[in-house]
Amino acid sequence: MAEESGLENTGSAKVVEAIDPYIPLIKVARELINKIVESYESAEYNKNICETLVYRVKLTEDAIDMLLCRKYNYEVHLCNNNYYIAFNRFIYVFKRN
Repeated sequence: MAEESGLENTGSAKVVEAIDPYIPLIKVARELINKIVESYESAEYNKNICETLVYRVKLTEDAIDMLLCRKYNYEVHLCNNNYYIAFNRFIYVFKRN
């Protein structure tokens, strides 16, 4: 049993190591999502356009939540530098708009 426990800890450490670089990006994404939702709630004009934007942003938030919940399933992707660059680019575009 001790061997199994050691293997599980090693696997957990790898996943934590894989997702660790994404944590600051996820934090930025969540802050931007909150700002967009707040803007929607205070919007007086173009409420329909804002509502569509909030809907899409919420889908993004759900995808991020799924990534965090299922990080063990995505470990291979999270370790891929191209995946990280794409996520970083997504945050950059998100910030710009």
